[in-house]
Amino acid sequence: MKPLSMFAENKVTFKKIFIIFIIGLILRLSYVIFVPQIDVKIGDSDRYSTLGRNIVNHGKYMVDGVKPDIYWAPGYPFFISFIYKLFGINNTGIRIVQAVLSSLVIIFIYLICAKVFNKRIGMISSLIVSIYPGFIGYSGLVLPQILASFLLTLFILLIVKFNLKIRIDFILGLIAGYLCLVRSEFVLFMPILFLIIAKNGQKPKHLIIIFIIMCSIISIWSMRNYKAFGKFVLISTHYGDTLWISTWKEEWLEWQEKEPFISLTEGLNQIDSSVVLFKAGINNIKEYPFVYLKMCAKRLYRFWLTGHSNVFYFMADSLKNYIIKKEYFIALLKIVMLFFNMGIIIFGFFGVKLAYRNVKNNNLLHYLLMPMLFLIILHFFTFATPRYSIPIMPFVIVFASYAMAYKYHDNV
Repeated sequence: MKPLSMFAENKVTFKKIFIIFIIGLILRLSYVIFVPQIDVKIGDSDRYSTLGRNIVNHGKYMVDGVKPDIYWAPGYPFFISFIYKLFGINNTGIRIVQAVLSSLVIIFIYLICAKVFNKRIGMISSLIVSIYPGFIGYSGLVLPQILASFLLTLFILLIVKFNLKIRIDFILGLIAGYLCLVRSEFVLFMPILFLIIAKNGQKPKHLIIIFIIMCSIISIWSMRNYKAFGKFVLISTHYGDTLWISTWKEEWLEWQEKEPFISLTEGLNQIDSSVVLFKAGINNIKEYPFVYLKMCAKRLYRFWLTGHSNVFYFMADSLKNYIIKKEYFIALLKIVMLFFNMGIIIFGFFGVKLAYRNVKNNNLLHYLLMPMLFLIILHFFTFATPRYSIPIMPFVIVFASYAMAYKYHDNV
């Protein structure tokens, strides 16, 4: 009878997870299909979509239609171009695919939680992920956050769920390489993750295989860069300006084409410009160390203090302006989303402490915590904006769910 009862229990669990997945998918698809979206011809979205179109129309990776580009990491533009080739050059296709990828994270998170904690926490986590406003809103933006979240969560799932084997190593290497091409900062994260894998007793051959496959994927783009520009650039030159804007004493909160940025980069190509800006950024830190540290501290709350409401077209303005315009319902909705998100974050960090104190198999917890710590530390020292937290929010939600379950139930 025991196997039968287990089968019945698993069947019920499957139905619950399937329902949660469908809820998340319906919310995302309904939003991206039936609700007006923020104009793609704004900021980074415009650059990404332009790169995607030029890949499809001209077979070239360029923004201006003339010169090859080395500034933007290629993972997301090629993702866009693939969707353009399948569905035609329209951004609805991108949004639909991102909605599906974001919904799959619901299942990934349940499976991770079921392995690391238990099915109940998996249920709570997956339900929160399914209704989380940030995941719904960013599904509609032509930005790489949803794709990065999908790849990172899938990578962690495969490590946590399966014993490493050759075929799993190969898949992990592909995911790791592509994730680095989508968000180049993850090149710095992978060595940390490899150390955790080694510490958890995996054989060195598995790490070597993953590392070789990952490097092979990245090297394809590095060789393209060398062929196009005659210089070695691992992925992109989007590091010099990032450091400079993170250290400039006037504390710019967005990229701007004005002095002294113009004078620093005038007449320089993308590679030389990045080198000059990087050196200027280091000089900024040396010249104004306390100003820089103050800006670093401010980046902590800029990274977290959000409800992600501004990614929705009908809530894109500031809370202050909606109050001034007496649009109190929208203002209230923004406040609710802010408190919801901040509650998740507070519970999440409280859950980290509880989990490490009470869960016996702490080794698996490292895989959930390290992505969070990496991006928090990275964006403490460099430019921070709320959208950069999206890839790690599934793991914050996992720890928040643990804290909720621990607080209100026994024997978690």
